Amino acid sequence: MAKNDFKSFATGKGANVTSQPDWEALPALLSGFTAGKASSAQVNKALRQASFIAAALAQYTASKSGKDVLDDGDLSGFIAKMSAAFGKDFQTLDATLTALAGLATGADKLPYFTGNDTAGQTDLTSVGRDIIGKASIADILTYLGLGETINLAKNAVPATRRVNSKPL
Repeated sequence: MAKNDFKSFATGKGANVTSQPDWEALPALLSGFTAGKASSAQVNKALRQASFIAAALAQYTASKSGKDVLDDGDLSGFIAKMSAAFGKDFQTLDATLTALAGLATGADKLPYFTGNDTAGQTDLTSVGRDIIGKASIADILTYLGLGETINLAKNAVPATRRVNSKPL
Protein backbone atom coordinates (compact mmCIF):
# COMPACT_ATOMS: atom_id res chain seq x y z
CA MET A 1 0.00 0.00 0.00
CA ALA A 2 1.30 3.43 -0.93
CA LYS A 3 2.33 5.76 1.87
CA ASN A 4 0.67 9.11 2.55
CA ASP A 5 2.66 11.57 4.70
CA PHE A 6 -0.13 14.16 4.81
CA LYS A 7 -2.36 13.91 7.86
CA SER A 8 -5.36 15.93 8.91
CA PHE A 9 -5.13 18.04 12.07
CA ALA A 10 -7.58 18.45 14.96
CA THR A 11 -10.13 15.93 13.69
CA GLY A 12 -10.75 14.15 16.97
CA LYS A 13 -14.03 14.32 18.87
CA GLY A 14 -14.11 17.49 20.97
CA ALA A 15 -11.16 19.05 19.10
CA ASN A 16 -10.33 22.62 20.08
CA VAL A 17 -11.73 24.31 16.97
CA THR A 18 -14.10 27.20 16.35
CA SER A 19 -17.67 26.13 15.52
CA GLN A 20 -18.67 26.29 11.87
CA PRO A 21 -21.20 29.14 12.35
CA ASP A 22 -18.62 31.21 14.28
CA TRP A 23 -15.98 30.38 11.65
CA GLU A 24 -18.22 31.54 8.79
CA ALA A 25 -18.94 34.81 10.64
CA LEU A 26 -15.26 35.47 11.42
CA PRO A 27 -13.97 38.71 9.80
CA ALA A 28 -10.50 37.16 9.56
CA LEU A 29 -11.75 34.85 6.79
CA LEU A 30 -11.37 37.81 4.43
CA SER A 31 -8.35 39.57 5.91
CA GLY A 32 -6.45 36.83 7.70
CA PHE A 33 -5.40 36.82 11.35
CA THR A 34 -3.69 39.90 12.72
CA ALA A 35 -1.16 39.95 15.53
CA GLY A 36 -2.66 38.97 18.88
CA LYS A 37 -6.17 38.45 17.49
CA ALA A 38 -6.56 34.71 16.74
CA SER A 39 -7.58 32.26 19.40
CA SER A 40 -6.09 28.77 19.40
CA ALA A 41 -9.52 27.42 18.36
CA GLN A 42 -9.53 29.74 15.33
CA VAL A 43 -5.99 28.78 14.31
CA ASN A 44 -6.82 25.10 14.82
CA LYS A 45 -9.91 25.50 12.61
CA ALA A 46 -7.82 27.03 9.81
CA LEU A 47 -5.22 24.27 10.13
CA ARG A 48 -7.88 21.57 10.23
CA GLN A 49 -9.67 22.81 7.12
CA ALA A 50 -6.47 23.02 5.09
CA SER A 51 -4.96 19.80 6.41
CA PHE A 52 -8.19 17.82 6.04
CA ILE A 53 -8.46 18.57 2.31
CA ALA A 54 -4.72 18.09 1.78
CA ALA A 55 -4.82 14.73 3.57
CA ALA A 56 -7.89 13.58 1.63
CA LEU A 57 -6.37 14.54 -1.73
CA ALA A 58 -3.04 12.96 -0.81
CA GLN A 59 -4.73 9.73 0.31
CA TYR A 60 -6.80 9.55 -2.87
CA THR A 61 -3.63 10.11 -4.90
CA ALA A 62 -1.68 7.44 -3.01
CA SER A 63 -4.53 4.92 -3.17
CA LYS A 64 -5.30 5.39 -6.86
CA SER A 65 -1.77 5.87 -8.20
CA GLY A 66 -0.17 3.26 -5.97
CA LYS A 67 2.70 5.69 -5.34
CA ASP A 68 3.88 7.20 -2.08
CA VAL A 69 2.81 10.79 -1.44
CA LEU A 70 5.64 12.19 0.61
CA ASP A 71 6.01 15.51 2.42
CA ASP A 72 9.11 16.33 0.36
CA GLY A 73 8.07 19.61 -1.28
CA ASP A 74 8.13 18.08 -4.79
CA LEU A 75 5.11 19.85 -6.28
CA SER A 76 5.64 18.68 -9.87
CA GLY A 77 6.09 15.10 -8.63
CA PHE A 78 2.86 15.30 -6.66
CA ILE A 79 0.99 16.75 -9.64
CA ALA A 80 2.22 13.85 -11.81
CA LYS A 81 1.01 11.35 -9.20
CA MET A 82 -2.30 13.17 -8.84
CA SER A 83 -2.78 13.14 -12.64
CA ALA A 84 -2.13 9.40 -12.66
CA ALA A 85 -4.66 8.97 -9.85
CA PHE A 86 -7.34 10.98 -11.65
CA GLY A 87 -6.68 8.87 -14.74
CA LYS A 88 -7.98 5.85 -12.82
CA ASP A 89 -11.43 7.36 -12.27
CA PHE A 90 -11.86 9.90 -15.05
CA GLN A 91 -11.60 9.56 -18.80
CA THR A 92 -9.22 11.78 -20.73
CA LEU A 93 -10.99 14.56 -22.58
CA ASP A 94 -11.90 13.38 -26.08
CA ALA A 95 -13.37 15.61 -28.80
CA THR A 96 -15.60 12.86 -30.20
CA LEU A 97 -17.09 12.06 -26.80
CA THR A 98 -17.49 15.77 -26.08
CA ALA A 99 -19.45 16.17 -29.33
CA LEU A 100 -21.74 13.29 -28.35
CA ALA A 101 -22.13 14.63 -24.82
CA GLY A 102 -23.27 17.97 -26.24
CA LEU A 103 -26.34 16.42 -27.85
CA ALA A 104 -29.69 16.70 -26.10
CA THR A 105 -30.98 13.34 -24.97
CA GLY A 106 -34.47 12.13 -25.59
CA ALA A 107 -36.55 9.19 -26.64
CA ASP A 108 -36.28 8.04 -30.23
CA LYS A 109 -33.14 10.06 -31.05
CA LEU A 110 -30.17 8.71 -32.97
CA PRO A 111 -26.78 10.44 -32.92
CA TYR A 112 -24.67 10.51 -36.08
CA PHE A 113 -21.41 12.15 -37.11
CA THR A 114 -21.47 15.16 -39.41
CA GLY A 115 -17.69 15.48 -39.60
CA ASN A 116 -14.54 14.89 -37.62
CA ASP A 117 -15.48 15.20 -33.94
CA THR A 118 -18.85 16.79 -34.72
CA ALA A 119 -22.17 15.10 -34.17
CA GLY A 120 -25.79 15.64 -35.03
CA GLN A 121 -29.00 13.95 -34.08
CA THR A 122 -32.01 12.67 -35.98
CA ASP A 123 -35.31 11.09 -35.09
CA LEU A 124 -35.34 7.31 -34.95
CA THR A 125 -38.68 5.89 -36.01
CA SER A 126 -39.98 2.47 -35.07
CA VAL A 127 -39.31 1.33 -38.66
CA GLY A 128 -35.72 2.54 -38.42
CA ARG A 129 -35.29 0.78 -35.09
CA ASP A 130 -36.73 -2.44 -36.56
CA ILE A 131 -34.39 -2.30 -39.58
CA ILE A 132 -31.34 -1.66 -37.41
CA GLY A 133 -32.30 -4.68 -35.33
CA LYS A 134 -32.28 -7.11 -38.25
CA ALA A 135 -29.44 -9.64 -38.39
CA SER A 136 -28.96 -9.82 -42.17
CA ILE A 137 -29.79 -8.20 -45.48
CA ALA A 138 -32.19 -11.05 -46.18
CA ASP A 139 -34.02 -10.26 -42.92
CA ILE A 140 -34.25 -6.58 -43.91
CA LEU A 141 -35.62 -7.45 -47.37
CA THR A 142 -38.18 -9.78 -45.81
CA TYR A 143 -39.17 -7.09 -43.29
CA LEU A 144 -39.65 -4.61 -46.14
CA GLY A 145 -41.67 -7.15 -48.11
CA LEU A 146 -39.17 -7.20 -50.98
CA GLY A 147 -38.32 -10.91 -50.98
CA GLU A 148 -40.56 -11.79 -53.94
CA THR A 149 -39.44 -8.72 -55.92
CA ILE A 150 -35.78 -9.61 -55.42
CA ASN A 151 -36.37 -13.21 -56.46
CA LEU A 152 -38.18 -12.11 -59.64
CA ALA A 153 -35.56 -9.50 -60.48
CA LYS A 154 -32.55 -11.78 -60.08
CA ASN A 155 -33.79 -13.95 -62.96
CA ALA A 156 -34.95 -11.04 -65.16
CA VAL A 157 -31.56 -10.56 -66.80
CA PRO A 158 -29.57 -13.61 -67.88
CA ALA A 159 -26.22 -14.01 -66.13
CA THR A 160 -24.55 -14.17 -69.53
CA ARG A 161 -25.83 -10.74 -70.55
CA ARG A 162 -23.09 -8.18 -71.28
CA VAL A 163 -23.05 -4.41 -71.26
CA ASN A 164 -20.07 -2.72 -72.93
CA SER A 165 -18.48 -6.15 -73.24
CA LYS A 166 -18.64 -6.67 -69.48
CA PRO A 167 -20.81 -9.26 -67.75
CA LEU A 168 -23.53 -8.04 -65.45
